[in-house]
Amino acid sequence: MADAEDEKPRNPHDRLARRILSNPEAAGVELRHVLPERLARQLDFGDVRIEPESFIDPRLKEGRSDILYSIAFRGSDRRALIYVLLEHQSTPDPLMPWRMLQYLLWIWQRYLAAHPDRPHKLPLIIPVVLAQCEHGWTAPSRLSELFDLPDEIAEDFVSPVELTLTIDEVDEAIEPDPHARPEVLALVRLMRWLMAAHHHGDRFTEDQIITMTALFRTVNHGLGVEASCTLWYYVVSAFEPGSRFRRILLDGIDEEQRGMHDSMMRKWLAEGGREWLAEHEEEVLELVRQEEREEGRKEGRAAARAEMLLELLAQRGLAVSSTLRACVLETTDEVRLQHWFQRAITADSIEAVFGRVR
Repeated sequence: MADAEDEKPRNPHDRLARRILSNPEAAGVELRHVLPERLARQLDFGDVRIEPESFIDPRLKEGRSDILYSIAFRGSDRRALIYVLLEHQSTPDPLMPWRMLQYLLWIWQRYLAAHPDRPHKLPLIIPVVLAQCEHGWTAPSRLSELFDLPDEIAEDFVSPVELTLTIDEVDEAIEPDPHARPEVLALVRLMRWLMAAHHHGDRFTEDQIITMTALFRTVNHGLGVEASCTLWYYVVSAFEPGSRFRRILLDGIDEEQRGMHDSMMRKWLAEGGREWLAEHEEEVLELVRQEEREEGRKEGRAAARAEMLLELLAQRGLAVSSTLRACVLETTDEVRLQHWFQRAITADSIEAVFGRVR
């Protein structure tokens, strides 16, 4: 569970990552995606544990969240440790390899203190950075890159200590995972896409955002309301009112999802979101005005598509009743109108376009 700092209404990233990646199945999807394939084949993802917070370095500052996993090697009592650190600043930390080394040293120290009777060997720790940076990961990923050396020396220099980060950028797509249930895969994909959209939502096309609504339904039907509400809480707390991404996403959801969104909106407001809105009142009002202008343009596009659909039906000799005509002209859902239009190109009856006509 997230700590008090994670629960701040305007710091939603830690909350989302902790709640979803604390699910061992979801963690398995994420780790199989990021770990080297040869290593992943040797790990038993049916035995994923989250290590106690006492192993985590307390010096971590606001702006990062971390989880330490242990996974058994197949057919062995040995376990590998995977340390996942979420970096959700707009610019990546240029000293991250050095900071990560300090975190790993802390984990090893705590491990040795907790296992005084074990052989004098250290567990493998794989440092992973789940990066949510505006322009991608542009900072060094190896400790040796931080050394301030002349180029002619750096070429032949062998570092006495090396550490290499595994960088997992959240906007990279997760491939199909045959070991994951569809609803768990959908959960992890939504987590990553929503976090990526926080910095560059404009990169997502309208069709991609609408596709996300189908994943919301998959998560809700397979994992229940709690998982869905975790995602919706992130939406209401991370995306500005009136943002393009949020508007398109809300346009595509069904009544059940809308109810969960509204419930999480009330929760966010009660937990401090209202104060944030008051502090940013002018910004919010401008976003609302932009949304209203966009809604006007959207209604105009929908009206034009409705007229084109009716004209196509007339050209193809498919009679439209006055009731159905009024229904088409009142429809503002552009996706539905486009769906009808595509059907009308080849349909041989009104029923084939609209379904059973009442």
